[in-house]
Amino acid sequence: MQRLVEDAGETCLVARSGDEGMVERVWSLVEDAGETCLVARSGDEGMVERVWSLVEDAGETCLVARSGDEGMVERVWSLVEDAGETCLVARSGDEGMVERVWSLVEDAGETCLVARSGDEGMVERVWSLVEDAGETCLVARSGDEGMVERVWSLVEDAGETCLVARSGDEGMVERVWSLVEDAGETCLVARSGDEGMVERVWSLVEDAGETCLVARSGDEGMVERVWSLVEDAGETCLVARSGDEGMVERVWSLVEDAGETCLVARSGDEGMVERVWSLVEDAGETCLVARSGDEGMVERVWSLVEDAGETCLVARSGDEGMVERVWSLVEDAGETCLVARSGDEGMVERVWSLVEDAGETCLVARSGDEGMVERVWSLVEDAGETCLVARSGDEGMVERVWSCV
Repeated sequence: MQRLVEDAGETCLVARSGDEGMVERVWSLVEDAGETCLVARSGDEGMVERVWSLVEDAGETCLVARSGDEGMVERVWSLVEDAGETCLVARSGDEGMVERVWSLVEDAGETCLVARSGDEGMVERVWSLVEDAGETCLVARSGDEGMVERVWSLVEDAGETCLVARSGDEGMVERVWSLVEDAGETCLVARSGDEGMVERVWSLVEDAGETCLVARSGDEGMVERVWSLVEDAGETCLVARSGDEGMVERVWSLVEDAGETCLVARSGDEGMVERVWSLVEDAGETCLVARSGDEGMVERVWSLVEDAGETCLVARSGDEGMVERVWSLVEDAGETCLVARSGDEGMVERVWSLVEDAGETCLVARSGDEGMVERVWSLVEDAGETCLVARSGDEGMVERVWSCV
């Protein structure tokens, strides 16, 4: 369901159509003028629940959604440092998006963690951060009793900034973090290793050109949305720090090194590879394969090889179990065919012909059977971009539609 495009410094992992059904895991990663964006192309509400834009421009690092849709902003933040002000706020003033939206302002010796707008609905998580007698306190502006259940104290000691509750009540710590900046590392981690408190606890580390969004502990419970984004020596990695199976279901590494672009997980765990690919172009070969040879990870794993005038879309190993989606791409008499290597009848339900006509390369089935077209795509090359998109706008057929550039 993805499109990986590199054009004018932009790497996109997005779907071609704006259909709601195909966009739940569809992102665009763009680096342009110092801006790295992890956003969806369309403004559809359905596709934006985990869609962020990470922008660093003029000293501003933004983790925000591109559109102002209410639905997409529940975990969308902007981190801005400008003129001595560090803001963790949403771009739009929508009420719905501000339940976890903060602004961190330091002014006249006072650091405030408050929402940008004065809406009543958004102030249940609105705090003031005050430094007094060497202690930084995160307290609410009003003295309402009901408001203090999420009131913490922020303490800086020995180079560590802690976001902890005043009392040791267990119930109070489910959203309690520790913010540490030490040796160029900013950590947002919980003090205790309790599973319950770590579900939204991350560590943000920038060190030697590496920005990490990872949890400090290896607890399974805290890693379901925990990634590490690393750019080092031409490599951008979106991977988890630990090799725990539980944390890797949506964890990828995007590496471009020596002409190779890899979308692979760092560890060889079977559990993490169901949507993990490596795209490699080396010595005239473009491979879409997993790094390990595990059987479990190869159900959507292909290798695209051009050799002796033949382009093959086959799996690296010869395992029988992995060939249900394994094809060979052959060009013969002006026609490029996507057929299976064996003549098994059962294997041809996903066998197509690839035709180039009027500058358009089509991936269509041999027969006109309706049932056969649920996985039928069109492959178009335009301005250096090769698109794998469906002919019709049917929602059902776009869940596995990619563009490969």
